[in-house]
Amino acid sequence: MRSKSFYRNGQAQLRADLSVVAEVESARRAAVRADAAKAEAARVPVSRGDLLGAKAARVGGLWFRIVRVNRSTVSLVTDYNPSTGFELITRFPFSQIREVR
Repeated sequence: MRSKSFYRNGQAQLRADLSVVAEVESARRAAVRADAAKAEAARVPVSRGDLLGAKAARVGGLWFRIVRVNRSTVSLVTDYNPSTGFELITRFPFSQIREVR
């Protein structure tokens, strides 16, 4: 009886190793998602009153200047060109605001 070649044994071992790596990575991603969900649940939502006296708001890790506060959204300057004075104003719902200054 012929034994399996080294190539076939190597392929089988590689598949087994990759499945173990995939399981570990899947568990790590699940833990990260659980931590993010816990942090999001603990976050205090921003209200309109918090934004009325504020000068800047943080959206996704970046700070932007507040232009206008509406009933359920806030308008922020997301891009500014000093040579022309052009300001790009973008509206964000209160749920996307992470912090206020």
